[in-house]
Amino acid sequence: MSKKSIDRKSARKFIIENRNEGKTDQEIYEDLSQLYYDKKSLALLITGTPTQENIAKYSIYNFALIALLVGVGVLKVFVVAGLSLAAGQPLALLLVFLVPIVNVYFIYEFIRYSAPAYRICGALAIVSFLQSLSNMSGAMDFISTLVLTGGIAALSFYLDDKLFPNYAPKKLTKDEKGDYMFFG
Repeated sequence: MSKKSIDRKSARKFIIENRNEGKTDQEIYEDLSQLYYDKKSLALLITGTPTQENIAKYSIYNFALIALLVGVGVLKVFVVAGLSLAAGQPLALLLVFLVPIVNVYFIYEFIRYSAPAYRICGALAIVSFLQSLSNMSGAMDFISTLVLTGGIAALSFYLDDKLFPNYAPKKLTKDEKGDYMFFG
């Protein structure tokens, strides 16, 4: 049987099913590497797929992160709508649909438990906080920005660490044959 390009959906389903059957990540990798030729993508997919135990354990935090993103998205919509109406620019209301698009993307990725999205979201939240520091007009602005962006960043990095403890794209370990090794 010839190897093919990775089918992420099928491979992820295979990973989850085999973990539920008690197979280790190393055994799953060896099985999948017989089907697919991109071994690095396989290793990243395995380490970037949370265990069912971790999903159950940290789902409340994932829900809180999603709720924060929904809240920030709604606030953005209200701010843009208010500014466009106050400026007398009804066409600017079209921006209302574009502003929360990043939030919607991250919400989608967090529902799917996509490992890279957590780090990216955390980094963007920190950048957003630093950018907001220059536009603040008082203590309430600082507190609300700190709570929202700080909460998003903290939860993103916390969940990244807890849901995907072995996900380290730049630190994957190989054996002498060039196959990836999994620990823990």
